[in-house]
Amino acid sequence: MRLEDVKERLVHLKQLSCDDDTQKAIKAMLDALELESDWTEAELQEFAAQLDELAGELA
Repeated sequence: MRLEDVKERLVHLKQLSCDDDTQKAIKAMLDALELESDWTEAELQEFAAQLDELAGELA
């Protein structure tokens, strides 16, 4: 899992979401990913799994 893969998932979620609060939360997550560059593989995989679950709820 790469950081770019997680960012792509977030961008996809942002496209699925139409409410302002969710949009702001996704933007904050993208910013956090940019600021902290030392994510472990396990952290990225866990984060990606959570994003996939959220995408399922939004779809």
